Amino acid sequence: MYFINPLLQWNPRLGRAKGYKESVKSFNFYLDDLQIKIHEAHSQLTKENQEITAQILRDRFLGKDKDRPTLLEVFKEHNKKMESLLGIEFSKGTMERYRSSLKHTVDFLNSQTSTQFLANTMTKN
Repeated sequence: MYFINPLLQWNPRLGRAKGYKESVKSFNFYLDDLQIKIHEAHSQLTKENQEITAQILRDRFLGKDKDRPTLLEVFKEHNKKMESLLGIEFSKGTMERYRSSLKHTVDFLNSQTSTQFLANTMTKN
């Protein structure tokens, strides 16, 4: 976490922290990275001829403007693809295990308070 004392360590003209410490350099790099990502989001919206407001830009920057598949949607799509490879790359037993895994996942999600898990919130191993 960065802590910059705005009264002592802030350059309002540059919009950056003042100083040579590693923490200041790291903070300024973080600000540069955010600025680049916001410009990229603005550029994407412009190319798509989208209306640009602060909220729309924020949502694009945060990735909230696109529908993201749920865990179950990804799981079902995977099983559908694997089913098309049945007998070619996968055996009937493997397909049954995929179906069983989906059933157990559905049962688990139903036992939780929220049944919709977004796929991109999970990490890949």
